[in-house]
Amino acid sequence: MKQMKHMRTTIIALLLLASGWARAQQNVSGYEYWFDRADASRIPVTLTDQNMVIDVSEAIPTAALPNGPHRINYRLRDSEGRWSGVLTRYFTKHTGSSNQVEGGEYWFDRNDEVPQPLTFTPGTDVDLSQSIPMGDLEPGPHTIRYRLRDSDGAWSGVLSKPFTAWPEAPCQLVGFRYWTDPAQTDPADMHYMPIDPSLQYLDVNTAIAFCLPTMTGPHAVYFQLLDNRGQWSGVITPGSGNVNVNQLSTGPDAPAISGPLDGIDPNTEYTFTASSLGATTFDWTLPNGWTIVSQTATSITATSPSMPQSETVFATASNDCGTSAQSSFPLSPTGVSETGAATSGYFIQPNPTSGLFMLSVPGIGASRIQVYSATGAVVLDQKPAQSDRLSLDLSNEASGLYTIRVFQGNEHTDLRVMVQH
Repeated sequence: MKQMKHMRTTIIALLLLASGWARAQQNVSGYEYWFDRADASRIPVTLTDQNMVIDVSEAIPTAALPNGPHRINYRLRDSEGRWSGVLTRYFTKHTGSSNQVEGGEYWFDRNDEVPQPLTFTPGTDVDLSQSIPMGDLEPGPHTIRYRLRDSDGAWSGVLSKPFTAWPEAPCQLVGFRYWTDPAQTDPADMHYMPIDPSLQYLDVNTAIAFCLPTMTGPHAVYFQLLDNRGQWSGVITPGSGNVNVNQLSTGPDAPAISGPLDGIDPNTEYTFTASSLGATTFDWTLPNGWTIVSQTATSITATSPSMPQSETVFATASNDCGTSAQSSFPLSPTGVSETGAATSGYFIQPNPTSGLFMLSVPGIGASRIQVYSATGAVVLDQKPAQSDRLSLDLSNEASGLYTIRVFQGNEHTDLRVMVQH
């Protein structure tokens, strides 16, 4: 910014009465004037000829006034001692020397109660790009406001410039939203997608899950990015302006739930974890009496009740395109089957397994075997020959946690096996 200079208008301080008052009435006998708010120091002027045209062209002395903006106030008096209203005119007094910018002040947003000073070297260009400390400004958009002062003490008007304050730590992208509807506000097809883990750079052409069934082909798509400070970017589009949608995304699969493989003890913390391709969030349903301790994007930790029951944990997976079917994870108290039989003597080897494993059953063996997937679907149901050792094969099933329900007459016991291909 170049050196700011006031217009060089030397105040000769001639007081010209307002337009339309050029010729006084015959009963005007004088007037008085004063500067600024010094109305206790009024200076009277008496007219010697009440019939004269009032042309107040005598010089008004301003030597005692400091340089800078001022105002002059005056009023007329008639021959009966009555006064007119007060007229006011504004002017700026300058010295004959070169006028230069020598300082200023600034403040942020609307906090103008305590402005901070700015200092410049007189005779040089004013550089407003000097480093100004941000202090304790919150991250996000702000406005800096400032004004300049010249060597005569006169101030400029207030200047302002918007900016965004960023902490020193690098910015991370944690989400984005996109839409194709060109509406200025509230687009009908706006979708939000989280970015997990967060990134500093994102290729939006490869990271978008398009969920609208009519969106195949080229489309003008609008984007906004969300950073870890809660700030949205401006609206952007790819370089070509269009995105070619070749394949639509769908809702996620039902989640696979993993949790405690042994029985549930009283008043104990347990963590349940869900996984599902394409899922961005999971919604959990815990049995009555369980107390949630903490929750992450893919897991939930809770404390069991003082008297655990044979119950079930449920979870669904969601993304921007929909919600999955519900999955279940059965729970049983430690050492007790769902009908009260002891679980000692049951054994699975190996566990985890790639698919084939051996199941040891105490006593007379199993009258029936059922295997449930994490979604609650029955993947195996058979009535084996009575034996205390059974060979089971889940090689054709997907990786995940399975529940083996072993029937012995009217009682049954639930066991867990993890399949990992």
